[in-house]
Amino acid sequence: MGFFSDTALVPHFKGYQDVVDRFNSAKHIRNSSENERRLCDSGMDSDKDKNGRRQKHKLLKRVPITADCYGEQMYEVSFHDNTIVEYHPTYYAINMCGWNSTSTIGMLEKLTGSEIHPFNPHAYAPKGFPTTTEKRDHRRGYRTPKVTVRFKRWEMKIPVITLTSAVAVWFPEGRATNRVLVGRTEFNDSVSGYLIDDSKKYTFNYDNTPIDTKQFAEFHKCKVNRKELNKVRKEVKPFVDYVKATLTLTSNDGGKSVPCGLKETHLINHPIRQEVISDYIHNLKASEMYSLIYFYCQLKKSKEVKNYFDSIDEGRLWAEMLDALKIEHHIPYRSIVFIEDIMCDLDKIMKHANPRTLVRVS
Repeated sequence: MGFFSDTALVPHFKGYQDVVDRFNSAKHIRNSSENERRLCDSGMDSDKDKNGRRQKHKLLKRVPITADCYGEQMYEVSFHDNTIVEYHPTYYAINMCGWNSTSTIGMLEKLTGSEIHPFNPHAYAPKGFPTTTEKRDHRRGYRTPKVTVRFKRWEMKIPVITLTSAVAVWFPEGRATNRVLVGRTEFNDSVSGYLIDDSKKYTFNYDNTPIDTKQFAEFHKCKVNRKELNKVRKEVKPFVDYVKATLTLTSNDGGKSVPCGLKETHLINHPIRQEVISDYIHNLKASEMYSLIYFYCQLKKSKEVKNYFDSIDEGRLWAEMLDALKIEHHIPYRSIVFIEDIMCDLDKIMKHANPRTLVRVS
């Protein structure tokens, strides 16, 4: 269940002086630090202010002047013990502190008057290709994960292209759009917004323009290698045509779905399975046959993999792999499998098994 924090009493600071005035007008709470005030307390005795003083998790703090402050008085907004905004005399800085949550975003939007939209980088990448965002590993920092497909003694490592570390788009006050512009390939400007990470600090002037546009997260553009992809499609076309024709012929609703009617034991005890993979018949699972499809769709196969496929009957192999595709997309308590799901998955496998079909251009 999501968590939401009420921001009705959170002030909007348009400048440094607004922060100073708020701190000076708010009442000091007994037994608290002299440099600490309740953020939602405006200093009045109304019911709203009394309610604001009860919100202990929203604090406005005055940072003592030290060498680290370069001799300037700085203020901080603390939200659940995390400093999400720093106010300096000439600029302010934001930091999600690792919390890309509705409550943190709501606080930042109210304090700065900006808008923050969720960012899904996969909407800007070619469909079906292995792409991801940078994930935070607290021991190793950012790293690019890899997908591994295994079958028998074979192992296929699928490199995943990292698009960005951004989790949201920052739109300055007065420049927000109704939604993130899908289809754009250029970011970090006033039109398309600024890409922000949830664990880094970003600085802005009080008119909400960024101090430096280079501080924002990068977005790496990708391009489909059509020449390589066409080679893959040409190589696998007979199998794809077989899958599409077989599914269409066995469909009872005009080519939308096919009855599943398969179980894991059916695949293990299938007579064709015994001939195709005789070494692993006793431990074979449908997931292993599904992994075999990756190696079959691979354009540049190793000599061992090529000899393996040459040694078995291709027609029987196709039937086995189609069974595995149907089981992969079978949902319990549902007697049908949608043909579109199978064909999309097969297209995805072709792209994943041949990473050279997608290249990063920036």
